[in-house]
Amino acid sequence: SLDRIQGLGRSGSTAAPPPTAMVAAAAERAECAVCGFVSRPRGADPQASMARHVADRARAGCAAHGVAWVRPQAKRRRAAGPAQLRWRASRPIPRHRNVARLALDAAVLACVRAEFEAMAPRKKDDREGLDLSARSDLFAAGRRFAVVQPAWGKSDIRWVSARDKSTLAYFSGLFSELRIAELAAPFLGADPAASWVMLAGYFVARQLVRKAHFHTDFSGTAAKAFTLMTPLHDMAALPDSCNLLCKTPGGLRRYRYVVGEAVIFGDDFVHATEPGDAGQPVAFLSFTFGSKKMTSEEWQCAEYYIAQQCPIYRDPAGKIKYEDAVAR
Repeated sequence: SLDRIQGLGRSGSTAAPPPTAMVAAAAERAECAVCGFVSRPRGADPQASMARHVADRARAGCAAHGVAWVRPQAKRRRAAGPAQLRWRASRPIPRHRNVARLALDAAVLACVRAEFEAMAPRKKDDREGLDLSARSDLFAAGRRFAVVQPAWGKSDIRWVSARDKSTLAYFSGLFSELRIAELAAPFLGADPAASWVMLAGYFVARQLVRKAHFHTDFSGTAAKAFTLMTPLHDMAALPDSCNLLCKTPGGLRRYRYVVGEAVIFGDDFVHATEPGDAGQPVAFLSFTFGSKKMTSEEWQCAEYYIAQQCPIYRDPAGKIKYEDAVAR
């Protein structure tokens, strides 16, 4: 199902899913998450009709529909027919203006996962498990990574970020290869993709979350700074934990992470990691990125958060900044 945001009641029980920005569909209708077009076909699958609408708009040159369109392989399209056309949309999570989903290249993410697992520390008694107790720097393929643990101590989360310029360039390369700025630009206002730059990159690893830590990453940036999170491990078969909880005017929501999809969020988005034990460490690729048009005051608000997670990062003008003198 495309609907992975669920309403949670006060008791923690799962309530009926609310309408989502990706698909608002009943049995007889489907609404385009990009432009609001409503399909009410008679005697046909409304989702297949919607897929054709998105594909037609994408082929006509609409960038937003182009991001939402999953181009089917020619052989599969001929064999399965138009009813099998698929579509997905990057669209704000309901009732919050500064959140969107992006469809990323799963093949690139698979390579990133392999690179992370090759350098991540291992438990001595479990060759398959990541050692989340590590606090020292990591070295792999000529790169040096810093391991940072947050001060609030409500989970075993670790931020694994660049320790030097060459490793920061590694994350910049991933940001470009995944086309983050290009994919995100249609949902971030009128500024073109060239206006959005990576500020910092991380791997995020965690398994156990003892208590939800609700917070905002950014505030006061005028929607010019964002965090991106995308999982490197398939979390579909894991217990309900380590997903994303978010507070909205409509109540508490859960976003389920899916490989090949990223969620981006900016100013005033109150969120937390879902409490629980995933049963195994899970890793994410994360970026903070922002607009080159940030004012000094807006950048100061963004930098306050970024500097807590990594010793080296860039400002909107591309200048390298050091929070830790060891990184020099």
